[in-house]
Amino acid sequence: MMGLSEIRRVNLEASRKARRTKPRLISSIQDVEDIFEHRSKGFPYVGDNCEKFDEKHERIETLFVDISGFGAPGEPALTLNQLQRRLTELVKEHGKIYAALEETGQFQGYLAIWKRK
Repeated sequence: MMGLSEIRRVNLEASRKARRTKPRLISSIQDVEDIFEHRSKGFPYVGDNCEKFDEKHERIETLFVDISGFGAPGEPALTLNQLQRRLTELVKEHGKIYAALEETGQFQGYLAIWKRK
């Protein structure tokens, strides 16, 4: 178990890294398929930096997603399969989109989705 000072240090480092990170560009249905085929290349965490991206892009949606890989259909958070279907729909509807994790917990997170203004 981490002490409070260690938790603060980890959070500060995550915040610094998030400021340098940009959302992931998804430009085709093939990109969506690649994301879920190669799970090691998922979505970047940008945290509060999402606000800067909101200024330059139009936020389409914020999705509540399971990030553990153990979610089940019928739960509030989208499973990996449900997320893949939703991202495919968004690419078909909007063309190129951008995606990044805005908030994360131990098992779920919020995935922000944008398109160019």
